[in-house]
Amino acid sequence: MCVSTAAGAYAGFGNLISDTANHDSAIASGGGVAYAGSENTSSDQTANNDTAIAASGAAAYAGSYGIGSKSTTTSNDTAFATTGGVARAGTGAGNSTTADNDSATAVNGGTALAGSNDTTTTANNDTANANGSGATASAGSNDTTTTANNDNANAISVDGGIASSIANGSGVLAFTLAYGPTAEATATATSATTSAGPGSVAVAFNNSGQISVSANGLTI
Repeated sequence: MCVSTAAGAYAGFGNLISDTANHDSAIASGGGVAYAGSENTSSDQTANNDTAIAASGAAAYAGSYGIGSKSTTTSNDTAFATTGGVARAGTGAGNSTTADNDSATAVNGGTALAGSNDTTTTANNDTANANGSGATASAGSNDTTTTANNDNANAISVDGGIASSIANGSGVLAFTLAYGPTAEATATATSATTSAGPGSVAVAFNNSGQISVSANGLTI
């Protein structure tokens, strides 16, 4: 059984008849929109035990909007979004994709993707957290024909900063913080770059040992 609470919440909804969507939960309030195990257009997708929670004009998608046609699973994914954020976990899966146990959290206008928009990919146990309108965190997402498990992306934007964290691979950690209107920070599995003008600070690092810090026009 799937559970939907309030308008704008959809659990196990709008799937093709050959798809499987059981024990999904969707909760929406304050103008939020939540989809759990819903709107999958594949002919063979399993989306069980997904949870989507959205509040305050945000959007959360877990195990939803799959476009694959065979052997695709997006189960046990969790998406939480509030205050204008957009969170996608195990969402937008293509053919022959497994995206299980992924978690995406987006608050204050941030965008978080975990195990999403993948095709012929295994993307399990990925975590993405984005806080702030200029923050984007992507873990194990936007991949084709690869494995991207246990990735962790964290992005924080404050006062107009631009923070982008992309963690794709196996066990990749990417972190960014951008504070101030001229702050920009980007971290991937292989790079960390920052820039910041007067009154702004930016930090970026990954678990490959790369780190960049900028403040008041200087970068170290």
